[in-house]
Amino acid sequence: MKKRCGPLFPLTGVAVLFLAACSVSPATTSEPLVEKTIYIGPQLVDCAGVAPQQCMQVKESPEAEYTLFYDQIEGFEYEAGYDYTLKVKEEKVENPPADAADFRWILVEIVSKTAASAPPAVASSLEGQTFSLDWYLSSAGEQVQVLPEAEITAEISEGTIGGSAGCNHYSASIQVDGDQVKIEQGMTTLMACAEPVMRQEQAYLETLGKAASYQLADGVLTFMDSQGSVILSFSTLQPLSLAGTAWQMTGYNNGPGGIASAIAGT
Repeated sequence: MKKRCGPLFPLTGVAVLFLAACSVSPATTSEPLVEKTIYIGPQLVDCAGVAPQQCMQVKESPEAEYTLFYDQIEGFEYEAGYDYTLKVKEEKVENPPADAADFRWILVEIVSKTAASAPPAVASSLEGQTFSLDWYLSSAGEQVQVLPEAEITAEISEGTIGGSAGCNHYSASIQVDGDQVKIEQGMTTLMACAEPVMRQEQAYLETLGKAASYQLADGVLTFMDSQGSVILSFSTLQPLSLAGTAWQMTGYNNGPGGIASAIAGT
């Protein structure tokens, strides 16, 4: 930020200073716009910013995993059901609002727009139910109980499995053929939590990708690997009622447009 000020004139014998007004010029950036290619997924995904909303799934290379994009692309009108390849210009944003990106994308060209295939059908016994993970099999072959402060959930609907991985929300595609399953990791949000929670989250997501079959009996959902060993065990999660249930605040709107976390221990 540059300031331009007039000189100061002291007057002999008079304890007064005449000050020329200063003009303030806002800081600007001389960085050129960066042009890049991005890829947009065929479905919007539920996400939570300042308020619940739906986000685009984006990635910057075909081999990368999708991440959530909370903003809009200037000049681009999204239509669900299509895979997009776009050329955009990336412009830096100075002093962005809390929890907002420090850049914005401006559409240059729609390189391709391809109709996406319909999601695979999911067994009706799994559809629409929510499950809570009880334990997962570690790389050492031991059953590890889920940390009590970091619940892991899974909900299966319309060819996707997703929920809370303990810290971040995740979403992946799931294909079901009889009792056989194939799960391909899609995307997660990018929050950071305590190290034990993050280790558990990583172990869960890696184990989920090894699922080759499943069994659902007496409210217990288990996933097995290709050798038939149980690697994940879930219980059916019953929804809580709003009335008669104690709730703890985890975040609040901070005014400028972001979600602030509650102070630990309060």
